[in-house]
Amino acid sequence: MPLDVEGARVALGAIAAKGIRSIAIVLMHGYRFPDHELAIADVARDIGFTQISTSHAVSPLMKLVARGDTT
Repeated sequence: MPLDVEGARVALGAIAAKGIRSIAIVLMHGYRFPDHELAIADVARDIGFTQISTSHAVSPLMKLVARGDTT
């Protein structure tokens, strides 16, 4: 399924507008297919997030909840 980059940009922009500058990006199959996590991280960086963690880099585990908790 293709990533909705523009939708991610809008959602992350709304979060940043509230003053939040840290984000954990955790996608279901990010441990094996990190491209979408990386694309969302690029959008977050462009918007101005200063702390960006992607689950595939922090904890490349198969289990979503454990990976999300760690990220």
